[in-house]
Amino acid sequence: STSTRLSQPEVVQIASRAATEAGYKLERYKEPEAHFEFVRKDGSWTVFYTMKPPTPPGGHFSVWVDDKTSKTQVMPGE
Repeated sequence: STSTRLSQPEVVQIASRAATEAGYKLERYKEPEAHFEFVRKDGSWTVFYTMKPPTPPGGHFSVWVDDKTSKTQVMPGE
């Protein structure tokens, strides 16, 4: 398996901090799922957040976390 600088719990912590700063109320969301290089093979993690049921339309979002720099990007749900 690919060795990463950040561990899964660290990534979730970084992503959750970014999400909270972006105004998301994480207590309304289920436990997030973190995947390394989920979409692009670019050394980034994708952390998925889904609202607890009943999940409204657009009740999800994701946060990209760069494994090397810990830089984050919050992507709102469609």
